[in-house]
Amino acid sequence: MSVRISRAGGRVRVVVERDYRSAVGPLWRALTDADRTREWFPAEVAIDARPGAELEFTLPPEALRRYGLPESAARSTGRVTAADPPRLLAYTWGEEQLTWSLTRAGARWTRLRLEHETDEGAPGAGSPAGWLATLEALAAALAGRPWTRAEIFARADQLKQPR
Repeated sequence: MSVRISRAGGRVRVVVERDYRSAVGPLWRALTDADRTREWFPAEVAIDARPGAELEFTLPPEALRRYGLPESAARSTGRVTAADPPRLLAYTWGEEQLTWSLTRAGARWTRLRLEHETDEGAPGAGSPAGWLATLEALAAALAGRPWTRAEIFARADQLKQPR
């Protein structure tokens, strides 16, 4: 796994790469199928992997409390900006941009690359802990052990703690 953080022009970009013991197809379905995203992604979302498709995200109450967000922030929208199934999915989530790339990394492995770009002052900006926890939850979901959102947030809190 690798993590890189960069800052430019008031924006923060976090890039995380992680290898999964999975073929590309099952990992793509985990990224795009609403029943699968529910097992590891921190918000409710149904992905229509076609460029231009509109998305609606719903944060659980715990996320609102955790980040000090008002109830009006529970729902936000996005738009698919690029898609090349089963290799690339990019979309906005409010003012954020997420790009998911999948490549083979061996006979039984797939490398996932997540690029997350957001404003410097956004909640969690420049801290990869939330995405690291989310990608751990994705690994668990692929292994048939989905996490609850509470478990994802608790793991993110653990990862933020100094060692």
